Amino acid sequence: MKYMNFTLNNMTLLALTLAVGIVIDDAIIVLENIFRYMEEKGVGPVEAAIEGTREIGLAVTATTLSLVIIFLR
Repeated sequence: MKYMNFTLNNMTLLALTLAVGIVIDDAIIVLENIFRYMEEKGVGPVEAAIEGTREIGLAVTATTLSLVIIFLR
C-alpha cells in the first residue's frame, strides 16, 4: 500500500465500489431471468419474480460469496 501511495480510505472506497458493482451485476442477472420467465412462459410478474429468483438465486449467492471470500482472504 505504501508503494502505490494508498491509504486506508482509498482501499475502503475501492472495496465499496467493487461491492456496489457486484450488487448491480447480480440484480441485472436476476431481472433478466424474471423478464425471460414473463416473455417465454407467459406468467404474471409476481409468479415470474418468484420462479425466476428461485431458479437463479443459488448461483447468484454462490458467486457473491466466493467473491467475498476471495477478497476477505
